[in-house]
Amino acid sequence: MKLAYLIQCHKNPEQIEMLIESLDLDIDDNVIIHVDAKCNDTQEKIKILSMGYKNVHVVPHSVTVNWSGKSQIYATLKMIDYLYSNNMAYDYCLLISGEDVVLNPNKLKDFLGISSNKSFIEFRSDHAKYYWRINRYNIFRDCHLSQSWMTRAISSVFVRSQRVLNIKRNNFRDEDIYLGSQWVTISRQHMDILLDFIDDKYLKKFNYTSCSDEHFFQMLFKQCINADEYETYNFRHIKFAEGANSPSYLSISELMSVRDYPNIFIARKVTSTTLSEYLLLSILD
Repeated sequence: MKLAYLIQCHKNPEQIEMLIESLDLDIDDNVIIHVDAKCNDTQEKIKILSMGYKNVHVVPHSVTVNWSGKSQIYATLKMIDYLYSNNMAYDYCLLISGEDVVLNPNKLKDFLGISSNKSFIEFRSDHAKYYWRINRYNIFRDCHLSQSWMTRAISSVFVRSQRVLNIKRNNFRDEDIYLGSQWVTISRQHMDILLDFIDDKYLKKFNYTSCSDEHFFQMLFKQCINADEYETYNFRHIKFAEGANSPSYLSISELMSVRDYPNIFIARKVTSTTLSEYLLLSILD
């Protein structure tokens, strides 16, 4: 079972090093890292870090990533392209963030080894609530100020105005809109199929989309992969505070309580201190 971990990050090189060490990589496993292009210092430190490993690679010519923007998709595709351009063999690729912790890498590998090439992707249909993300124009999503309260307020007014004026894009039908977490686990068999459908024309459909990373692979799977070939959960434990747009940081006690849950192998998100504590406790346990 060969795994390719695709790590998307922008800070904390020391935490990335701990994460890599915790993965218990076999010789046939690989780690591909995309560092946000605007984080030059982090990128240089992680490039130096990667030189100490034969199977850890940093994507060159990375993209600038903006919260809720299409750039999130491009960052993921950059890692996948690196994987294929360098002819790296793998059975599954797992997209994780630099603030994740893989709770038990060996159990995860064992689980995937008996999963009959199924992929694992959070998946639901709720187009009545979320169609505005895709079928309205969200013009500020790839702005570096996309997370500021002022930009979000202006964006909200702009989207509401389109609703009143009945302005609607023709990129996707409402019933074709699916969504879920961007953090996915995809088999080689399925990735090969998906890549045949991903071209500039398809990517263009996600212009001016809000949180396109939470729709991109879900909508591809619905179009290209039989429903009985994937599971609609993604191995992750993620906690959101009420009304929050970003997940909460998990405590060490929360990590210890979820690590033996069925089908939970990855937790998001943790601080460097919490990751260090968890890894130490795992050794002592």
